[in-house]
Formats: sequence, structure tokens, C-alpha cells
Amino acid sequence: MGPGPSNYDPRVMKAMTSPLISHLDPEIYSILDETIELLKYLFKTKNEVTLPMSGTGTAGGETAFTNVIEEGDKAIVCLNGFFSERNVEMIERCGGEVIRIDAEWGKPIDIEEVEKTLRENPDVINSPIFFSSIFFASLLKLFF
Repeated sequence: MGPGPSNYDPRVMKAMTSPLISHLDPEIYSILDETIELLKYLFKTKNEVTLPMSGTGTAGGETAFTNVIEEGDKAIVCLNGFFSERNVEMIERCGGEVIRIDAEWGKPIDIEEVEKTLRENPDVINSPIFFSSIFFASLLKLFF
């Protein structure tokens, strides 16, 4: 995934200027093997078809939604910016029904509205949310 559109640490910029390793370089296989093992650990799986994919956050969203959303599934999407609007488009392309929780762009989502919507829709599919740290902190209160 790319470092933008947010700011990134100078270490990231330095790493991005490093020479590329060719896909034919023998070193790439050890890097790929290590990456696959780390992904398996991260996702708590032993699935042998665990593969890293290079792409943007949108590519990641598309991948996630096409693997989770089926025709007629309901998904709650919190909208407070450009990328959350993309989530709606991706879910609808997969045949999902979107339940929107709208907020002003750049503002946190009202946690009470999330709780209310979840209670009213117990059959929803969980949706990845591009959210602010303020919303994330308030969401954590639900679980801790």
C-alpha cells in the first residue's frame, strides 16, 4: 500500500528511494517467504495460499470487500471523507446493501449512532472503516 495521502516519516521516503530488487533476483524469494510467514502470523492462518499483493489502499479495500460481501449482504459504513465514500461504491459493486452513518467530512463519527445502528441491524457484515483516531478511540470504549 502506498504511504499517502497522509504524511509519512522521512524513513519511508528514504526506503522508497532504495534500489529495487528484481523479481528475478534470488534474494526476492527469501523476502517473499518471510513476508508470507509474517502474513500467516498476522492473520492467524496456516493457509498455504497466503500471498502478499502490491497495491493501494483502494486495491486492498476492493480485495477485502469482494471476499467478504455477497449479494444481499448488509454492511454499515461510517462516512466522514473521500475514502469512506469509496467503501460505499465498492460494497454496492459487490451487490451489498449499504447502511450509511454520515458525518461531516473530517469529523469523527458519533459513537452513539454506531451503537444504535448496530442494535437495529444485527445481521450486518463488519465493514473496514477509514476513520480518524478520535473515532477509533471512542470505538475502543465499546470493547474495553
